[in-house]
Amino acid sequence: MEEYIPSKPVKKNTRKITRTLIKTVLFLSVMFVAEWVAPRYAPFNTLRHTTFSEVPGIGPWIQDTIPLIQDLSFYYTLVVILTLLIIPSVLNAQSIMNEPMNERKQLRKLRRIHSRMDYVQFATFIGMAYVLLNTFFFSLANVSGSSMNDNFFDQDDVIISHAMDNLTYGDVVVVQVESEYFLKRVVGLPGDNVSIESGAVYVNGTALDEPYLGDVQTLCYGGINCDITLSETEYYVLGDNRTNSTDSRALGPIESDAFFGHVIFILRPFDRIGPVQP
Repeated sequence: MEEYIPSKPVKKNTRKITRTLIKTVLFLSVMFVAEWVAPRYAPFNTLRHTTFSEVPGIGPWIQDTIPLIQDLSFYYTLVVILTLLIIPSVLNAQSIMNEPMNERKQLRKLRRIHSRMDYVQFATFIGMAYVLLNTFFFSLANVSGSSMNDNFFDQDDVIISHAMDNLTYGDVVVVQVESEYFLKRVVGLPGDNVSIESGAVYVNGTALDEPYLGDVQTLCYGGINCDITLSETEYYVLGDNRTNSTDSRALGPIESDAFFGHVIFILRPFDRIGPVQP
């Protein structure tokens, strides 16, 4: 009996399927390794922290019926499962390639397999791109509380840039104090003398122009940090809602290594979407 030899188009399509699997696994690996190598912005990775219990529609059902997975990342778990599921597809493609049959029928089956695998590869690529951007360049952040009213509100979604080289007066920043993250506005740079008097902020003896406040006055709490000279690594930050904000008046100056980025864009709600102006 003559040995069956697959045609070149059949071999080519089978190799494409194998390469798709390899690329999918590579994208998945990069997604996990990036966070392991540079974990600083992992808390801002919404893909990672959106759990099964938070998925609209199925969240309550998951909590009631499969509580073991309710705290797992929905996206990461889904991509891992789909990646594992496409491995049999590669084995099936190898089997189809070596099975004597009409070439047109072989190609139709192989293309159908490759089409399904493409969806998983695309989802994994999107996840990898998001994680790389989130880890090294930009992150999503969610505003919590009213300390930045009336410019930022509770549950606003914003984009922060990790670039911190050119911070200036009026920039809105994310800072970490102990285990909490705060959205605040820079009013004092390293080396400045910052004082609060007569309802205004003075920097090196000159009243700071703060058009974003409107008629809001700045008062000091207890006089502890009302007149302070910053070191070369310290910043002075305040909330825009000066009557209801935990900021440098209570916390003192913020070290530069506590900064996680400055806010560059309001993403949601859509009626206020747009770049942030200092």
